[in-house]
Amino acid sequence: MEGWTGYSCDRECTSGTFGLGCARICHCNIPGCDHVTGLCFNQSNGCKDGWKGPSCDTECSLGTFGQSCAARCHCRTPGCDHETGVCTHSLSVCDDGWTGSACNQECPFGTFGRLCSYECHCNNMGCDKVTGHCLNQQDACAEGWTGVSCDKECDLGFFGVSCLNVCHCLVPGCNPVSGVCNTSECERGWSGYACNISVQGEMEKDVSNGIIHEYGIISAICVGLLLVISVAVNVWMCVKRKRTRMSDNADNEPCYENVQHRQLSSPTTSQTCDATATPPGYEELQFRNATRKAYENVTYENSYDSVELRAGGNSTARL
Repeated sequence: MEGWTGYSCDRECTSGTFGLGCARICHCNIPGCDHVTGLCFNQSNGCKDGWKGPSCDTECSLGTFGQSCAARCHCRTPGCDHETGVCTHSLSVCDDGWTGSACNQECPFGTFGRLCSYECHCNNMGCDKVTGHCLNQQDACAEGWTGVSCDKECDLGFFGVSCLNVCHCLVPGCNPVSGVCNTSECERGWSGYACNISVQGEMEKDVSNGIIHEYGIISAICVGLLLVISVAVNVWMCVKRKRTRMSDNADNEPCYENVQHRQLSSPTTSQTCDATATPPGYEELQFRNATRKAYENVTYENSYDSVELRAGGNSTARL
């Protein structure tokens, strides 16, 4: 009868055993299980390492181990101890990307491969723990490294990010990160702490900058001359237009026509009238283009046959 033992089957199974003839063992994390069914008295604490099931009497399946068989071992040759996780085969190592005595720990950041013995030098986000490929392929490798996994040091004569820069050292060889030559001299025609600056290129750059500077000065002078010429032309045109208007006004100056006059009664043969006084016999004078009501500088001769009138300007009419 399950849960009992003895000749008369009158004794309960001892602690940790259950079932028919008390032949089964329960591996509860906290000892104690039902002597008939084997159920652990404290189900919340689970089973001991390497066991699983309601009665904690089932060994972990291949590749798993630990408490309630929740851990997994990554042995290259499958199989590990169901309690400790140590690979069963003594010569077996962990799968690529895993490490630890039970091969259940991923490679640390920046390492990959078998036994996590390789380093990847990706700029950001690290690399795949198995292949070593950078997780962000858009980013270049860190300075001094190249390759898909950024695990290859720059070749001789190259340095910098993804080994894209060349150092021109007199004796080949430079630091793969900084580019500083292993010796202190550069090849002829090169300069800089990494011997990566072309002397000829710098000279051409200086010449180019000088030419650009000279062109800038010449352009500024030309613009200044154009401004001066423009101002001079505008002034000349203004003066010309003013003179033209003055000439037109002179041509259109009004003259006297058909001035009616009468004989003056003065006994004097010759007289000059005061321009500010009102002359005797004041009459309105008709002009060709204007009407004026003032006599200026009136002179009359010999029985008043001739009268010279000056009307405010230089125009003259004889009567």
